[in-house]
Amino acid sequence: MTDQREAGGRAAPTAAPGAPPTPAAGDRLTTAGLANETAIALGLGLLAAIVLTWPLAVRLGDIAHDPFDPLFQAWTIDWVQHAFPSPSETFDANIFTPEPNSLAYSDSLLGVAIPFLPLRWIGFSPIAQLNAAILLGFATSAASGYLFGRVVTRSVVVGAVTAAAFAFGPFGTLSSGALHATAHAGVGVAAAAAWWLADRARRDASLLAPAALLVAAIVWQASVSFYPGAYTVAAALVVLAVQWRALGRRGLVWAGGALAVSLVGILVLAIPYFEVQADQPTFERDLADLPALSADFGATDPRLLLWGPLLGDGPDSWPVYGEPAFPGIVLLVLAPIGLVAGWRAGGDRRRATQVASALVVVGAFLGIGTGPTGWRRFMPYRLLFEFVPGWSALRATGRAWVVGLLGVGILAGLGVAVLARWLARRESKVTRVACILTTIAVLGILFEGFAPWTDRPTVEVSGVDEALADLPPGGVLYVPALQTDNGTAEALTGLRQADNVYGTTAHHRETPNGYSGFFPPSWIELSDEVESLPSASALDALRDVDVRYIVVRDWAEGGPWGALLDPETAKPLRLVTEDDGDLLYEIPPADDR
Repeated sequence: MTDQREAGGRAAPTAAPGAPPTPAAGDRLTTAGLANETAIALGLGLLAAIVLTWPLAVRLGDIAHDPFDPLFQAWTIDWVQHAFPSPSETFDANIFTPEPNSLAYSDSLLGVAIPFLPLRWIGFSPIAQLNAAILLGFATSAASGYLFGRVVTRSVVVGAVTAAAFAFGPFGTLSSGALHATAHAGVGVAAAAAWWLADRARRDASLLAPAALLVAAIVWQASVSFYPGAYTVAAALVVLAVQWRALGRRGLVWAGGALAVSLVGILVLAIPYFEVQADQPTFERDLADLPALSADFGATDPRLLLWGPLLGDGPDSWPVYGEPAFPGIVLLVLAPIGLVAGWRAGGDRRRATQVASALVVVGAFLGIGTGPTGWRRFMPYRLLFEFVPGWSALRATGRAWVVGLLGVGILAGLGVAVLARWLARRESKVTRVACILTTIAVLGILFEGFAPWTDRPTVEVSGVDEALADLPPGGVLYVPALQTDNGTAEALTGLRQADNVYGTTAHHRETPNGYSGFFPPSWIELSDEVESLPSASALDALRDVDVRYIVVRDWAEGGPWGALLDPETAKPLRLVTEDDGDLLYEIPPADDR
């Protein structure tokens, strides 16, 4: 690359031998140019997502990443959209009846469900909307990674590698099982906004635009989920902390004001969650829940084509319980090279390296989490868990590694840049070599995160759920309910409630059933009471919560509700219809006894 000159004709500082050049102060990105580049990154990210998840793009309404969380998150999108005309009723969802604020038992996905309303209007099913959101989540996360890398280093190479590292790779593939983990674009955008704010404060320029972007990124991400919402704040704080000298008093005031406004927005979104915490003492987690869901940097999604057999125990070990966080060999090789080269370069590249390193450290510490015993009890995450209101509800600490990946991407991109300079024999060939190495690095990251989507579970609403849409009003109970007599049965019946919850998207009736990381005591107690169905006491318990219909799934065979698969032994329940092994009954009025 040819040397550039600073404004005023002064020569730019000379970089250390072999290091990427330090950008000149006069080499400033235009907003329009950066917007165009980010749009291109968005398109390429979407293309990569379609290729890596094929045939998902042509089967949006048919398949799911797995039969658990995706079905529940599809229901979440559907419920928010269904309740949109009556916002006050949004959090009083139709699951776990009669409990209020049941939407707040998990992620609300407001920031996805509301913008996706046009897809509902043109006929997209809930699972089709979820799958479309996953593809767009990959793409927007890649674009935000590119934006951050480009803004911090002014390098297209670094931006491209950061985009791949932040959205894809082994960690990105695992995250695709949960929409809120895939759609984390706010983290990268907030980090870029924080850097932009510091840069403009250094030049005494207007700070309104970066401050507004920072607020928008944080609040939108929190409206999707408080997990990435918290990480968005963390990433912005890291960038602002490293750039504090550039901020000056004016920059600190604007940054503090933006964070304060963001906090107000988060608190408004969190009101239903605080109400649940007040109503449900068991809603909060304790320290013993955290180690199992902390980042495991030596493990991957078992379905990965390359690393699954080695670090994930093979595809037969799915579902995995935990947070595999192996970043991949490409990043592990390139990032140390970029760390050394970036530090030696000085100037803006050194500041970029400092920010990236800080993000890696903070992401790793957040991902490791804490615990009640052993070395984890001394981890700094414990302070957040015990002293920040609401933080105790965030148990899956491994997801915080997304903050670290933002920094790893920057370092790996710097590594590609310096390797290009080392390998190019002449200065005129640096750009060409950099393009080749960037392509290899990006494709390597994508390949390391490849897990075929050719054998994923199919999704459909059952015939009995469709029949419920045309019947008179009344709640519905699905059995098997939660079977609490042993841990294995409870886990199995708890996971399979996702199918029942998704079934309610056909009729939106209230149901005591629900799917979440938290089960209210009322659901556990009712599950125990209805094990005696069709006894009079069980029917009375259901009438008390306005349940009029009972759906018996075909997999009830062999369990407490197996007798209900025979309409004769299910009496006095009245058979309404049967479809593909599922039976739909109506509970007779109490005066019919």
